[in-house]
Amino acid sequence: MKIKYYFCFKEDKRSSMDMLGNFISNGQKKYKKNLVKSIIPKTFTPNWINKYNFIMRFERFVNYPIQAYFAKKSDIAHIIDHSYSHLVSFLNAKKKVVTINDLIPLIFQKKLKRSYLLFKYSVSKIKYFDHVIALSNQSKTDLIRYTGIDKDKITVIYPNVENIFNQKKIDKIKIHNKYKIPKNKKKIIVFDTSFYKNYKFSLGIFSKLIKKNPNIILIKIGNFSKLQNDVNYKDKIYSYNYLTRFQMSEIYKISDLLLFPSLYEGFGIPCMEAMKSGLPIVASSRGSLKEILHNKSIFNLSNQNIIVNHIHKLFTNINYLKKEKKISKTQSKKFQNHSYHTQVRKVYKDLLIIK
Repeated sequence: MKIKYYFCFKEDKRSSMDMLGNFISNGQKKYKKNLVKSIIPKTFTPNWINKYNFIMRFERFVNYPIQAYFAKKSDIAHIIDHSYSHLVSFLNAKKKVVTINDLIPLIFQKKLKRSYLLFKYSVSKIKYFDHVIALSNQSKTDLIRYTGIDKDKITVIYPNVENIFNQKKIDKIKIHNKYKIPKNKKKIIVFDTSFYKNYKFSLGIFSKLIKKNPNIILIKIGNFSKLQNDVNYKDKIYSYNYLTRFQMSEIYKISDLLLFPSLYEGFGIPCMEAMKSGLPIVASSRGSLKEILHNKSIFNLSNQNIIVNHIHKLFTNINYLKKEKKISKTQSKKFQNHSYHTQVRKVYKDLLIIK
């Protein structure tokens, strides 16, 4: 089976989509009868010009379709990022597949006060694919709602995460020194990679927690919000704009909690990473999170005090902490017992009617 995976431009800096694409393509390479190739488009314009948005629009909607059109024919063409669905008419393949993560630009367009016309244009082309792989039932529901696509053309396959996210023992002192993070502190991981990660809420929870226990620090991944309040906690917030997958796995192993009050998630990879690492999770009940997390790990964001008291109890009651860790471990096993790659391969074979 000849399979081509169509990635984003490197200049787009869509690390989450690159991660997903590598995860899927590497999984299919393990099957001997698969001939897998990754298509990473090359920009037509010089790198120093590509920093301008209007140039990258040209690259996505003119240059990339040309590259796709002249690519050699494959059995399966799989678009990794649904925002590139406009490529569907230019793909040279027997069957065409696209992965749908989330439709956040459409769901939050009023809040963001933007029309996202080009994104809408791309999404409108999803119905022309032979099949769609959704990362959650939430994503499937949203896709049907916003595009009217036939539900029978969508298969929900929950992704797993790499085996580097585990509960194996490590030299914690060495890892603390590596990232210059104090060892004798309670450490909460939070994300600030986009507006919907809701970092402002996380900071509000943190400000209340340290009044109860000043021996707590935040490990912040990303720097989207750039809140002035961060300055008040400069010795308590350790920020990392980018970490490799392996580095992220090390951070989970020295931390005590994942705080994830996201306003919406198409899946919620950090929660899966934290669960496999044995961390308790405090998350919102928005989007797909209620699908993948235990009900004791999700909270209504309207009552901060309940969340603050829950976290404080985790950090002061060892038996309560052990119970919550066990919940994460047990929940993660539900997603380890299925083979994402086997299910993706079945989608391909069914499309090509391969027995």
